[in-house]
Amino acid sequence: MSNLSGIHALDVYLNMVRAGLRGLSKSEVEETLAELRSHVLDRLGGASEPEDIAAALTALGDPVGLAKLNLRERVAARAQTSWSPLAIFGTVAQLAALSLQGLLVFVVSVAGYLFALVCLFAAIAKLFAPTRVGFWRVADPTDDWSFSLSLIARPQPGHEILGWVLVPLGLLLGAGVGWLTYQFGRQSLRQIAGRHWARGT
Repeated sequence: MSNLSGIHALDVYLNMVRAGLRGLSKSEVEETLAELRSHVLDRLGGASEPEDIAAALTALGDPVGLAKLNLRERVAARAQTSWSPLAIFGTVAQLAALSLQGLLVFVVSVAGYLFALVCLFAAIAKLFAPTRVGFWRVADPTDDWSFSLSLIARPQPGHEILGWVLVPLGLLLGAGVGWLTYQFGRQSLRQIAGRHWARGT
């Protein structure tokens, strides 16, 4: 195998990486491929034998997997310049389809935001319907007591435990859990964006 065929192998490898970078802008794709090419050439240290190029490409790993890794990092890095919760959540949702870690972050984020919204809704609804919104303790035929946070059409026949405490408690819990979920999403994106392939090789 000639030196030319070795360079051709590098081009074939980079084209396989390119195919897995759909969704990135043209400039991001070209920048990623340029970084990879530079990394391989730096690793060779001036050597140009086909065996050296093949060894460098083997060290990089599967081009499809490498493309997915770079795609995740690029997508995560986009959100680092934004403080918008919607932008952060949108990026997390996009990463859910790209990796198991992204999926886990998405599931935790959805659960956190839903809990925060329920708390906030309960606190606000309590102001407008104090006798129908609350945290109730009611008799249960299958148990001694049953507890529920609910909005009902008529006053609950049980005992409303929290009363007006539900308003500040719901606001604090909702705002607190929402903020923690937002920070969790930002931190997770920061970790994903920071795992650049070149740092580990």
